[in-house]
Amino acid sequence: PLGKLQPLGKLQPLGQHEALGQLQPLRQLQDQQARQAEAVMSILPHTHPLFEDPHRPWGPPLTDAGVDSFEKLLGLTIPVALRAVLLRTNGGSLRRTHIGAAAGRTTLRIRDLAGIGYAEGLEASPSLATEWGYPRPCLVLSAEGPRAFLLDYRRSGPHGEPAVVFVDTDQEVAGRPLEWTLSPTIGAFLDRLTHWN
Repeated sequence: PLGKLQPLGKLQPLGQHEALGQLQPLRQLQDQQARQAEAVMSILPHTHPLFEDPHRPWGPPLTDAGVDSFEKLLGLTIPVALRAVLLRTNGGSLRRTHIGAAAGRTTLRIRDLAGIGYAEGLEASPSLATEWGYPRPCLVLSAEGPRAFLLDYRRSGPHGEPAVVFVDTDQEVAGRPLEWTLSPTIGAFLDRLTHWN
């Protein structure tokens, strides 16, 4: 049989300095883990965050309702992977900016990724496509004049999973503007982005 339990003495609350002292080892451990993560990311370029500064997006804070409104406005469905990215950081300069193209024969640079809810954002896609002759329907992820990275809805339809293509309407191949399919999905495209070596 168990012995008689002894009553606990009255618990004394920790003073402010004692509480901070107990938190100090935890903070040191967190700092150490953060430094280890940075060291790992420095040798694995593809694990770096997508955006140069994810806390300074180009667009306003975004909600699912805001994305839904955008989709109704343009009549195109945002892929799930892109929706997730924009809900965290609504557009901005990219940290990982390079991707192989043309069966590895060349490397392309994408400087930024457009967001939603500002003049130069994804809402500008129809006017940019008209001005520069990009294939339609599309969403312009990033563009510099005739050169652009697009979500191409021609094969998928407006509510399917669009491929990511690169176009240069100033260059022609067999009488048509240069066009390379880079990835079958935006998720695969973003995963393939690397730092310039």
